[in-house]
Amino acid sequence: SDAVGPAGSPSPIRVIVTDGNATGIAGRAVRLQLQKMTYVSATQEEEGGENAQQAIKYDTVASADATSGEKPVTAQLTPPDAGPYRVYATFGGARTDAANTSIEVFAFGAGEADWGLSDPNAVAVQLDKKEYAIGDTATALVASPYSKSDIYFSVIRNDVISRTILRDVSGAVRVPFKVTQAMLPNAAVQAVVVRRGVEQLCHPEQRCEAPKSKGEGQRDSTLSLTGIAPFNVDLADRYLKLAIAPQNGTVHPGANQHVGFAVTNRNGNPARSELVAMVVNDAILQLSGYRPPDLVQTVFADQPISTIFSDNREGIVLQTQTPPPEKGFGYGGGYLAG
Repeated sequence: SDAVGPAGSPSPIRVIVTDGNATGIAGRAVRLQLQKMTYVSATQEEEGGENAQQAIKYDTVASADATSGEKPVTAQLTPPDAGPYRVYATFGGARTDAANTSIEVFAFGAGEADWGLSDPNAVAVQLDKKEYAIGDTATALVASPYSKSDIYFSVIRNDVISRTILRDVSGAVRVPFKVTQAMLPNAAVQAVVVRRGVEQLCHPEQRCEAPKSKGEGQRDSTLSLTGIAPFNVDLADRYLKLAIAPQNGTVHPGANQHVGFAVTNRNGNPARSELVAMVVNDAILQLSGYRPPDLVQTVFADQPISTIFSDNREGIVLQTQTPPPEKGFGYGGGYLAG
Protein backbone atom coordinates (compact mmCIF):
# COMPACT_ATOMS: atom_id res chain seq x y z
CA SER A 1 0.00 0.00 0.00
CA ASP A 2 1.07 3.59 -0.61
CA ALA A 3 1.96 5.12 2.75
CA VAL A 4 1.91 8.67 1.34
CA GLY A 5 -0.95 10.10 -0.70
CA PRO A 6 -2.84 13.34 -1.41
CA ALA A 7 -5.58 14.52 0.94
CA GLY A 8 -9.06 14.44 -0.56
CA SER A 9 -8.20 11.69 -3.04
CA PRO A 10 -8.79 7.92 -2.65
CA SER A 11 -5.74 6.05 -1.40
CA PRO A 12 -5.39 2.40 -2.46
CA ILE A 13 -4.95 -0.01 0.46
CA ARG A 14 -3.91 -3.57 -0.41
CA VAL A 15 -5.31 -6.33 1.80
CA ILE A 16 -4.42 -10.03 2.08
CA VAL A 17 -5.27 -12.71 4.65
CA THR A 18 -2.73 -15.49 5.17
CA ASP A 19 -2.27 -18.59 7.27
CA GLY A 20 0.77 -19.48 9.35
CA ASN A 21 2.68 -20.47 6.19
CA ALA A 22 2.01 -17.08 4.51
CA THR A 23 -0.42 -18.69 2.04
CA GLY A 24 -3.27 -16.47 0.91
CA ILE A 25 -6.77 -17.33 2.17
CA ALA A 26 -9.71 -16.34 -0.03
CA GLY A 27 -13.25 -15.49 1.02
CA ARG A 28 -12.63 -13.76 4.36
CA ALA A 29 -14.50 -10.52 5.06
CA VAL A 30 -12.20 -7.69 6.16
CA ARG A 31 -13.32 -4.39 7.69
CA LEU A 32 -11.02 -1.39 7.10
CA GLN A 33 -11.21 1.88 9.02
CA LEU A 34 -9.27 5.04 8.26
CA GLN A 35 -8.63 6.80 11.56
CA LYS A 36 -7.30 10.32 12.04
CA MET A 37 -4.42 10.46 14.54
CA THR A 38 -4.54 13.32 17.05
CA TYR A 39 -1.74 13.71 19.57
CA VAL A 40 -2.93 14.67 23.05
CA SER A 41 -1.21 15.12 26.38
CA ALA A 42 -2.34 15.21 29.99
CA THR A 43 -0.60 15.91 33.26
CA GLN A 44 -0.78 13.29 35.97
CA GLU A 45 -0.23 14.42 39.53
CA GLU A 46 2.20 12.24 41.43
CA GLU A 47 3.86 12.40 44.80
CA GLY A 48 6.50 15.08 44.61
CA GLY A 49 5.42 16.60 41.30
CA GLU A 50 3.62 16.08 38.02
CA ASN A 51 4.19 13.68 35.13
CA ALA A 52 3.23 14.48 31.54
CA GLN A 53 1.49 11.62 29.74
CA GLN A 54 1.39 11.48 25.92
CA ALA A 55 -1.29 9.61 23.97
CA ILE A 56 -2.84 9.34 20.52
CA LYS A 57 -6.55 9.74 19.87
CA TYR A 58 -8.04 7.86 16.89
CA ASP A 59 -11.16 9.17 15.12
CA THR A 60 -12.65 7.13 12.28
CA VAL A 61 -13.16 9.29 9.17
CA ALA A 62 -13.73 6.60 6.50
CA SER A 63 -14.33 2.86 6.24
CA ALA A 64 -14.49 0.15 3.60
CA ASP A 65 -15.22 -3.58 3.36
CA ALA A 66 -13.20 -6.07 1.32
CA THR A 67 -13.22 -9.80 0.64
CA SER A 68 -9.82 -11.45 0.67
CA GLY A 69 -8.38 -13.45 -2.20
CA GLU A 70 -5.35 -15.63 -2.78
CA LYS A 71 -3.60 -12.48 -4.01
CA PRO A 72 -3.83 -9.01 -2.42
CA VAL A 73 -7.07 -7.11 -3.11
CA THR A 74 -7.38 -3.31 -3.14
CA ALA A 75 -9.75 -1.10 -1.17
CA GLN A 76 -10.09 2.68 -1.41
CA LEU A 77 -10.00 5.02 1.59
CA THR A 78 -10.05 8.82 1.31
CA PRO A 79 -8.30 11.02 3.90
CA PRO A 80 -10.23 14.31 4.13
CA ASP A 81 -7.35 16.49 5.37
CA ALA A 82 -3.57 16.51 5.50
CA GLY A 83 -2.00 14.71 8.43
CA PRO A 84 -1.20 11.28 9.87
CA TYR A 85 -3.74 8.45 9.77
CA ARG A 86 -4.02 4.83 10.87
CA VAL A 87 -5.59 2.09 8.72
CA TYR A 88 -7.16 -0.35 11.19
CA ALA A 89 -8.11 -3.77 9.79
CA THR A 90 -10.09 -6.55 11.43
CA PHE A 91 -12.25 -9.48 10.32
CA GLY A 92 -15.85 -8.63 9.56
CA GLY A 93 -18.12 -9.63 12.43
CA ALA A 94 -15.21 -10.37 14.76
CA ARG A 95 -16.09 -10.18 18.45
CA THR A 96 -12.52 -9.61 19.60
CA ASP A 97 -9.56 -7.65 18.25
CA ALA A 98 -7.14 -10.58 18.58
CA ALA A 99 -6.52 -10.71 14.82
CA ASN A 100 -6.51 -6.98 14.12
CA THR A 101 -3.63 -5.15 12.47
CA SER A 102 -2.85 -1.60 11.47
CA ILE A 103 -0.48 0.55 9.40
CA GLU A 104 0.24 4.26 9.38
CA VAL A 105 -0.39 6.36 6.27
CA PHE A 106 0.16 10.06 5.66
CA ALA A 107 -1.82 12.55 3.60
CA PHE A 108 -0.28 15.69 2.12
CA GLY A 109 -2.00 18.87 1.03
CA ALA A 110 -2.70 22.47 1.99
CA GLY A 111 -3.41 23.47 5.58
CA GLU A 112 -1.77 22.79 8.92
CA ALA A 113 -1.99 19.38 10.60
CA ASP A 114 -0.99 17.87 13.93
CA TRP A 115 2.09 15.71 13.34
CA GLY A 116 2.89 15.11 17.01
CA LEU A 117 5.96 17.34 17.19
CA SER A 118 6.90 18.98 20.48
CA ASP A 119 9.69 21.14 19.02
CA PRO A 120 8.22 24.39 17.60
CA ASN A 121 11.22 24.74 15.25
CA ALA A 122 10.84 21.26 13.71
CA VAL A 123 8.88 20.13 10.66
CA ALA A 124 7.58 16.58 10.27
CA VAL A 125 9.32 14.49 7.58
CA GLN A 126 7.78 11.06 6.92
CA LEU A 127 9.09 8.34 4.57
CA ASP A 128 6.87 5.75 2.90
CA LYS A 129 9.31 3.00 4.00
CA LYS A 130 12.10 2.47 6.50
CA GLU A 131 14.24 0.40 4.13
CA TYR A 132 14.76 0.57 0.37
CA ALA A 133 16.61 -1.31 -2.34
CA ILE A 134 19.02 0.32 -4.75
CA GLY A 135 17.03 1.67 -7.69
CA ASP A 136 13.81 2.20 -5.71
CA THR A 137 11.97 5.50 -5.88
CA ALA A 138 11.44 6.65 -2.31
CA THR A 139 8.78 9.15 -1.29
CA ALA A 140 9.13 11.65 1.55
CA LEU A 141 6.35 13.80 2.92
CA VAL A 142 7.36 17.24 4.19
CA ALA A 143 4.58 18.66 6.36
CA SER A 144 5.04 22.39 5.83
CA PRO A 145 2.55 24.40 7.92
CA TYR A 146 2.98 27.56 5.85
CA SER A 147 0.61 28.75 3.14
CA LYS A 148 3.62 29.68 0.99
CA SER A 149 7.16 28.41 1.45
CA ASP A 150 10.34 27.20 -0.22
CA ILE A 151 11.66 23.75 0.69
CA TYR A 152 15.31 22.73 0.50
CA PHE A 153 15.28 18.92 0.42
CA SER A 154 18.47 16.83 0.55
CA VAL A 155 19.72 13.31 1.15
CA ILE A 156 22.68 13.37 3.53
CA ARG A 157 25.11 11.23 5.49
CA ASN A 158 28.66 12.57 5.89
CA ASP A 159 27.99 14.90 2.96
CA VAL A 160 25.11 15.99 0.75
CA ILE A 161 24.32 13.11 -1.63
CA SER A 162 21.51 14.82 -3.54
CA ARG A 163 19.46 17.99 -3.21
CA THR A 164 16.22 19.45 -4.52
CA ILE A 165 14.68 22.91 -4.16
CA LEU A 166 10.91 23.38 -4.30
CA ARG A 167 9.46 26.85 -4.76
CA ASP A 168 6.09 28.31 -3.75
CA VAL A 169 4.89 25.25 -1.86
CA SER A 170 1.50 25.40 -0.14
CA GLY A 171 1.08 23.07 2.82
CA ALA A 172 2.45 19.52 3.04
CA VAL A 173 4.11 18.20 -0.12
CA ARG A 174 5.42 14.86 -1.41
CA VAL A 175 9.05 14.69 -2.58
CA PRO A 176 10.28 11.63 -4.55
CA PHE A 177 13.96 10.71 -4.87
CA LYS A 178 15.99 7.84 -6.32
CA VAL A 179 17.86 5.48 -4.00
CA THR A 180 21.42 5.05 -5.29
CA GLN A 181 24.46 3.02 -4.29
CA ALA A 182 25.98 6.13 -2.71
CA MET A 183 23.31 5.85 0.02
CA LEU A 184 24.56 2.44 1.23
CA PRO A 185 24.17 1.32 3.96
CA ASN A 186 22.09 4.13 5.47
CA ALA A 187 21.37 7.80 4.97
CA ALA A 188 18.83 10.43 5.99
CA VAL A 189 16.60 12.97 4.32
CA GLN A 190 16.63 16.54 5.59
CA ALA A 191 14.13 19.27 4.81
CA VAL A 192 14.47 22.99 5.52
CA VAL A 193 11.18 24.83 5.09
CA VAL A 194 11.49 28.61 4.67
CA ARG A 195 8.39 30.75 5.01
CA ARG A 196 7.76 33.20 2.20
CA GLY A 197 5.67 36.36 2.25
CA VAL A 198 2.23 36.54 0.70
CA GLU A 199 0.72 39.27 -1.43
CA GLN A 200 -0.84 42.06 0.58
CA LEU A 201 -4.45 43.14 0.24
CA CYS A 202 -4.70 46.92 -0.17
CA HIS A 203 -7.95 48.85 0.05
CA PRO A 204 -8.50 52.49 -0.87
CA GLU A 205 -7.78 54.85 2.03
CA GLN A 206 -6.87 51.85 4.22
CA ARG A 207 -3.61 50.29 5.19
CA CYS A 208 -2.42 47.14 3.47
CA GLU A 209 -2.64 43.88 5.37
CA ALA A 210 -1.61 40.32 4.56
CA PRO A 211 -4.39 37.75 4.18
CA LYS A 212 -4.71 35.29 7.03
CA SER A 213 -4.24 31.62 6.16
CA LYS A 214 -6.00 28.86 8.00
CA GLY A 215 -3.95 27.52 10.89
CA GLU A 216 -0.84 29.59 10.17
CA GLY A 217 -1.18 31.72 13.26
CA GLN A 218 0.51 29.02 15.33
CA ARG A 219 3.69 29.40 13.25
CA ASP A 220 3.73 33.20 12.82
CA SER A 221 6.75 33.42 15.11
CA THR A 222 9.02 31.27 12.91
CA LEU A 223 10.75 31.92 9.60
CA SER A 224 12.01 28.41 8.97
CA LEU A 225 11.62 24.85 10.21
CA THR A 226 13.95 21.85 9.93
CA GLY A 227 13.22 18.12 9.88
CA ILE A 228 15.17 14.91 9.35
CA ALA A 229 14.25 11.24 8.84
CA PRO A 230 16.74 8.33 8.58
CA PHE A 231 16.40 5.26 6.35
CA ASN A 232 18.33 2.08 5.53
CA VAL A 233 19.27 0.46 2.22
CA ASP A 234 18.74 -3.28 1.80
CA LEU A 235 22.01 -5.25 1.75
CA ALA A 236 20.58 -8.45 0.26
CA ASP A 237 22.18 -7.85 -3.14
CA ARG A 238 25.59 -7.39 -1.49
CA TYR A 239 25.69 -11.09 -0.59
CA LEU A 240 27.14 -13.56 -3.10
CA LYS A 241 26.62 -17.30 -3.48
CA LEU A 242 29.69 -19.53 -3.48
CA ALA A 243 29.78 -23.06 -4.93
CA ILE A 244 32.75 -25.30 -4.05
CA ALA A 245 33.59 -28.27 -6.28
CA PRO A 246 36.56 -30.44 -5.11
CA GLN A 247 38.13 -32.63 -7.77
CA ASN A 248 38.46 -35.61 -5.44
CA GLY A 249 35.99 -36.60 -2.76
CA THR A 250 38.68 -38.29 -0.63
CA VAL A 251 42.32 -37.21 -0.31
CA HIS A 252 45.14 -39.11 1.38
CA PRO A 253 47.72 -37.31 3.55
CA GLY A 254 50.42 -35.70 1.41
CA ALA A 255 48.30 -35.77 -1.78
CA ASN A 256 47.23 -32.75 -3.80
CA GLN A 257 43.66 -31.55 -4.15
CA HIS A 258 42.20 -29.26 -6.80
CA VAL A 259 39.15 -27.18 -5.90
CA GLY A 260 36.96 -25.16 -8.21
CA PHE A 261 34.99 -22.08 -7.06
CA ALA A 262 31.96 -20.47 -8.73
CA VAL A 263 30.61 -17.14 -7.47
CA THR A 264 27.16 -15.88 -8.48
CA ASN A 265 24.92 -13.03 -7.39
CA ARG A 266 21.36 -13.29 -6.02
CA ASN A 267 20.02 -13.69 -9.58
CA GLY A 268 22.35 -16.58 -10.37
CA ASN A 269 24.62 -14.60 -12.72
CA PRO A 270 28.43 -14.84 -12.44
CA ALA A 271 29.85 -12.15 -10.17
CA ARG A 272 33.33 -10.68 -9.94
CA SER A 273 34.82 -11.26 -6.49
CA GLU A 274 37.88 -11.97 -4.39
CA LEU A 275 38.20 -15.30 -2.55
CA VAL A 276 40.10 -16.36 0.54
CA ALA A 277 40.49 -20.15 0.86
CA MET A 278 41.35 -21.77 4.19
CA VAL A 279 42.27 -25.39 4.84
CA VAL A 280 41.22 -26.11 8.42
CA ASN A 281 40.23 -28.92 10.71
CA ASP A 282 36.53 -28.21 11.15
CA ALA A 283 36.34 -30.44 14.26
CA ILE A 284 38.65 -28.02 16.08
CA LEU A 285 36.66 -25.02 14.88
CA GLN A 286 33.50 -26.64 16.21
CA LEU A 287 35.07 -26.84 19.67
CA SER A 288 36.01 -23.15 19.70
CA GLY A 289 32.87 -21.95 17.95
CA TYR A 290 34.87 -19.86 15.46
CA ARG A 291 33.27 -18.90 12.19
CA PRO A 292 34.47 -16.39 9.59
CA PRO A 293 32.92 -12.93 10.12
CA ASP A 294 30.07 -11.56 8.02
CA LEU A 295 32.01 -9.20 5.77
CA VAL A 296 28.86 -7.52 4.46
CA GLN A 297 27.83 -6.43 7.95
CA THR A 298 31.40 -5.32 8.64
CA VAL A 299 31.97 -3.36 5.43
CA PHE A 300 28.44 -1.93 5.27
CA ALA A 301 27.95 -1.21 8.98
CA ASP A 302 25.65 1.72 9.78
CA GLN A 303 27.40 5.05 9.46
CA PRO A 304 26.55 8.10 11.58
CA ILE A 305 24.82 11.10 10.04
CA SER A 306 27.73 13.47 10.60
CA THR A 307 26.74 16.62 8.71
CA ILE A 308 26.42 19.88 10.64
CA PHE A 309 23.52 22.19 9.89
CA SER A 310 23.36 25.83 10.93
CA ASP A 311 20.76 28.51 10.29
CA ASN A 312 20.67 32.04 11.71
CA ARG A 313 17.04 32.74 10.84
CA GLU A 314 16.01 31.83 14.39
CA GLY A 315 17.77 34.99 15.59
CA ILE A 316 15.82 37.34 13.33
CA VAL A 317 13.44 39.67 15.17
CA LEU A 318 10.03 39.43 13.52
CA GLN A 319 8.34 42.14 15.58
CA THR A 320 9.75 45.39 16.91
CA GLN A 321 9.80 45.36 20.67
CA THR A 322 7.91 48.15 22.41
CA PRO A 323 10.35 50.29 24.45
CA PRO A 324 9.55 50.71 28.15
CA PRO A 325 7.93 54.04 29.15
CA GLU A 326 10.38 56.73 30.13
CA LYS A 327 10.38 57.89 33.75
CA GLY A 328 9.37 61.55 33.89
CA PHE A 329 9.75 64.29 36.50
CA GLY A 330 8.62 63.15 39.90
CA TYR A 331 8.15 59.55 38.80
CA GLY A 332 7.28 57.30 41.74
CA GLY A 333 5.33 59.86 43.78
CA GLY A 334 6.30 61.84 46.87
CA TYR A 335 7.76 65.35 47.28
CA LEU A 336 11.10 66.63 46.15
CA ALA A 337 13.62 67.47 48.81
CA GLY A 338 13.63 71.17 49.84
